[in-house]
This record gives sequence, structure tokens and C-alpha cells, in this order.
Amino acid sequence: MITIKVTQADEDWNRMENLYISNDYLNLVPILEKFGNDDATLAYGYVLNGQFDEAIKLANSIIKQEIMSVAHMTKGLAYIGLGDNKKAYEAYLLGVDACGYEWYPVARDNLLEFIKKHNITASNEISNLEKLLSIKRKLNYNPNNGHLKKSPIRVFLCSTE
Repeated sequence: MITIKVTQADEDWNRMENLYISNDYLNLVPILEKFGNDDATLAYGYVLNGQFDEAIKLANSIIKQEIMSVAHMTKGLAYIGLGDNKKAYEAYLLGVDACGYEWYPVARDNLLEFIKKHNITASNEISNLEKLLSIKRKLNYNPNNGHLKKSPIRVFLCSTE
């Protein structure tokens, strides 16, 4: 004999779905912390919430588990929030080549929106980041078989001014 018990789902599950649909990452943070089911989005929510150190810590944890994670982009954005453009560039550069997921143009758009919202002063470093994220690249990951595709290493010159 099999017994099935149907219980009502936690209302936060339904709320979470609506917040995903509306891209309301700030209000997703407490729910994602509660359920622990989407660390990549939680890290991004931390950046938007100004919790840059928490975002970097979580992004590093994600990257250790999945080197091809989009968390590289979130880590770069968190470093922009901290004002460390050099580390931001390094994170984004690694993400451009390592990320196995479609990040273009979302990563660039997120960067530009963040810069505008936080009145970050334009600089050569910021300009180089925008250029880096403005070129669509082929995915390095084949979702059909889970293998990395071979691709050349890209070198980007950046100004020290």
C-alpha cells in the first residue's frame, strides 16, 4: 500500500517564482537565503544589495564547484562596487573565457546599468571592461555532451592611465 500525503507548499516558493519572472533580485535575496537553491542568483542579489564582500565570497564558492559558472561575472560586478577595477577586469576576463553559459549581452548590460545607478565615474578601466563584455563569443561548453570546446586564449590590452 502506498500512501501519498499532499501538503501546501511554502508560500515563499510561489513568491520566488513571481520574483524570478519580474527580475526582482533584491527581494529574492531573503527567499534564496532561506531555501539555498540558487547561489548564483543569490550572489547577484547580494551585489545589487550592496553586499559586495558576501557576493565575492559566494561567487568564489560557486566557481570552486563549477569553474565555468557565470559567477565570474557577478564577482566582477562586485569588485566594481568595491571600486577595485583591476580585480573586476580579472574576474570578467576569466569569465569571458571560462563561462560555459550564454552571458552576452546580459553581463555587459548589468555592468552598464550598475555603473549608471551608482554614478561610477568613467575611466579607461571601465571602458576596457565595457569593450571586453561587448563582443559576443562562442560558448566554450557543449551542452550536448558536457565537454569543453577548444578555443584560443584571448589577450586583451588595457591602458594603465
